[in-house]
Amino acid sequence: MTFRPDRNGDLHITGTLDPISGDALKKAVEHEAQKILKAQIDAQDQDVLPVRKRRMIGLMRLVSRGFVRQDGTVPFPLVNIVMSQKVAEALLEDLANDTDTASELLDPFDIDRRC
Repeated sequence: MTFRPDRNGDLHITGTLDPISGDALKKAVEHEAQKILKAQIDAQDQDVLPVRKRRMIGLMRLVSRGFVRQDGTVPFPLVNIVMSQKVAEALLEDLANDTDTASELLDPFDIDRRC
C-alpha cells in the first residue's frame, strides 16, 4: 500500500490485496456505505453523497473503529483539531443545548475566533 499526499492535503491510496482479503474489504466498505446511504434516506437528506464518497467515509469508519483498544481508548488521536478557547467553549455550549451558535462565531482572520 502506498500513500501519496497532494499539495492541498488530499491523500491518494494505492494498494493490492489477494482475492479473499480484497473481497472482505470490499464487503465491509460496501456495508458501511449502505448504512450511510440508508441514514441519509431516512433523514430525507436532499444532498445524498456520491457512492465513492460514501465508500471512503465507510472505510474511515472501519479504520477508526479498528483503531480503538478494547477499553475504548486510542494510543494517539487520529485527528487533531486546533481552535481558540472561545470557539471551544461555544462548541461545548452548543453540544449541551443542541444549538449551533459556534458556526456564526468562526472567523479565520481573528485569533480568538479561529478553528
